[in-house]
Parts: sequence; structure tokens; C-alpha cells
Amino acid sequence: MSVNGKLALLGGAPICEESFPFDDPVISAESLQAAVGCLKNKKLSMFYSAEIALFEREFSSFIGCSHTVFLTSCTVALHAALLAVGVKSGNKVAVPAYTYVGSAMPVLLAGAEPVFVDIELDSYGMDPESLEKALRTERIDAILLVHLFGIPAKESEILSLAESYGIPVVHDCAQALGTRINGAHVGIQQVACFSFGDSKILKIGEGGAVSTSNSSIAKNVALVRHEGEVWKRADVVRADEFRFTAHDVIEGLDYIGLGSNYRPTAISAALARTQLSLLSETLSKRARLANVLSGSLSAMNSITIPSQKKSHEHSWISFPLVLADHLPRNTVIAALCAEGIPVGVHFPVPLPMHTVFRRWYRSEYPNASSFCKQQVILPVYPTLTKQHMVMITNAIEKVLVSNYAKLADIKKAAEAFLKNKPLRDLCSGVYFFY
Repeated sequence: MSVNGKLALLGGAPICEESFPFDDPVISAESLQAAVGCLKNKKLSMFYSAEIALFEREFSSFIGCSHTVFLTSCTVALHAALLAVGVKSGNKVAVPAYTYVGSAMPVLLAGAEPVFVDIELDSYGMDPESLEKALRTERIDAILLVHLFGIPAKESEILSLAESYGIPVVHDCAQALGTRINGAHVGIQQVACFSFGDSKILKIGEGGAVSTSNSSIAKNVALVRHEGEVWKRADVVRADEFRFTAHDVIEGLDYIGLGSNYRPTAISAALARTQLSLLSETLSKRARLANVLSGSLSAMNSITIPSQKKSHEHSWISFPLVLADHLPRNTVIAALCAEGIPVGVHFPVPLPMHTVFRRWYRSEYPNASSFCKQQVILPVYPTLTKQHMVMITNAIEKVLVSNYAKLADIKKAAEAFLKNKPLRDLCSGVYFFY
């Protein structure tokens, strides 16, 4: 189809006349049966239901590690993991300057301080050179490595630096479930944290997990999940499979460390198990859609798309574009939304610019700042089809050929569009992330 014509933002016909489907979770008959089964048997907590332990074993098998601890969110998973590897009050933790607030807030919850590190623009993850500079100038006690968009960060370089300084690495894999390098899932060499929220790949509303092959770290995470409680006779946490006696209850409980209530419900685990059974298919669908975009957008001027390596298996939670500097990001987003395309941004400003982190702002973070200003995030969720990808491509081509230098009224219309149009009215599945 021809993509020439007046922009919908200025009153022209939009590329997409019908709303895109939402990125809804797949609630199958098996999902409903699993949830109802938990309600019928009235075993809803991890103390009485086997669902949590079953999900943990199945998830470990999928990831390729020995232990998984299921928790209520990825934020608390990161908090528990940081405590489990020994982060304490007064420590400093390296965090990328571009990521979600939930990556850095657990550092504060652990009593530590973030040291923000710039990203690099290949993987959009922590830049090894910037990290090395921070390690030389700061006393850093741990690294929080975030893998964004389903694209692996520079894992081997970061791990090499961490090993040389003798400090642990906690991986934030909230957006990277299924992301692998040479067949091995990112993060499992140390400790990996996952999210099962509504915007993630495995969706159960809320939920998280810590996966590792280090039994000591797994035990420490389990302690944090359940108020630091252990059975003294067996030195296991209360939720472990331990046939305790009345004497154990009266005489055998001890609280050996800091913890909270991060315990998930059986219904969450039952839903997660049904979602996990579909995960390989879900990842394949996302990859096919991303490949369509890669093939059609690669030749377009003024945009940069993610690079791919044969050794890397991306899980494609979303598809980031970087616009050339002369293209006004907000104007492009408004124009694409007016064409009926659900696009948006992930995190609009570098993390240390937010009020809660401002006191730790130490430098300019040029790559993070540049990416924040020029990013456009495209959807590749599995309720979409190849035809949706074609519409996205056509809309991008239509918008990019507009002459911004001569059409100053585009910017004015875009500002009014973004300021006055309710987000829910832009188009179904609109892709502004939190």
C-alpha cells in the first residue's frame, strides 16, 4: 500500500482504522481450572498448597538452574536477592542510569546507596567502560545488572569486572524472561530476578521470582520471604518440605535474620504454572513479530533498530527504536498514535533525575539521556499478527517522510494531541510503560 498522504495528526486518514488488540494475558480453560481448583480445595497459602513448590521446580527447569524462590513481585525479589548476597546498610550498588524505578528502589530498601552508571547503545544495558570507571573511583559492593527489552546486556564483560573486584552481581531479568546467550539463560551464573506483572511476558497480574544455582543464596532469599524464620531442628525455612512436630512449633522456631512477608498465593502459582506451559510458544510468537519489524525497518533512514547476534536469543518484550537527533521524539509518537499505532516510551528520563534519587546524581549519563530523548517503543506482544507489523511499518514510513522543517504545525498539533487526548482513547494497547 502507498504510505503517502496527509498525516492523521493533521486530519488525514489513519493507517489503522481498527483498534489494535490489547496485550492481555492468556487465560485458558486450564488457567481457570487451576485457579478454581485452589479455591475449591481451600488451600490458598504456601503453607498448605503444593502449587508454589511445583511452580518453583518447573520454572527452575525452564531457566536451567537449581533453585527458584517465588515471591510477590520483582521489586521484592530484587530486595531479597540483594540482602541474600550480603548487601547491607552503607554499601554502594552500581545501577544503570536507564531502567525502571523498581530496579533501584530495592537498593534503598536494603539500606544501600545507588551508584548510577551510564548505558551503552547496543544493548541499552550498563556500559562496561562506565562501570569500570565507577569501580575505580567508588567503593562499590555489588552490581545490579538490568537486561532490558528482552535483549541481553553485556553480561560477560560485566561479570569479568565483578570477578576482578570480588563483588556479587544481581540480575534484573524482569524484561528478559527467555533471553539466552549461547543457550544459557542470562543471569543464572549468579542470581536472576523475574517479574510476572501485567506488562511482562509471563503475566499473572503481580509476581516475581529469584532463580539461582547457589543453594546458600536461595536459602537466604527464602528467609527474607518469610520473616527470617527457620526450624532449628532441620535448619530449613518454614515453607520447606519439613515434617515438623508440635514440639518444633513450641521449641524449635528461630528468627535468624531480616525478613518480611513476600509470600505469594497458591492461586498465583497455579496461574503461573499454566502460563509457563505456554511460554515457549509465546516467545516464538514474539520473535516472529520482531523479525518482521527488523526486516522491514532495517533499510529506513533516520532510525536505528536493535542489533542481533547469532549467539543471542532475545525474548522481545518490546521492540525499541532510536530516532535520529533531528526527529522530535514526542512529535513522532503523537503522529504514530494518531495513525492508530500503539507506540510509546518506556522510561522518559534517566533514573537519577527522579526526586528520590537526585542526591546520587553524579554525572551527565550521555547515552542514557540521549536514549531517553530519542526512544520509540514498538509492540510485539503475541495477540498481534504479521499484518499489525505491516501497519506499524507503514505508519513509521509515512511519519518519517514528513518534512518537519517545513511543517511546524505538526509540532503544535502533536503537543495538543499528547496534552489533551486521554491515554485510553489513543488506541487499544497503547504502549506507554511504567
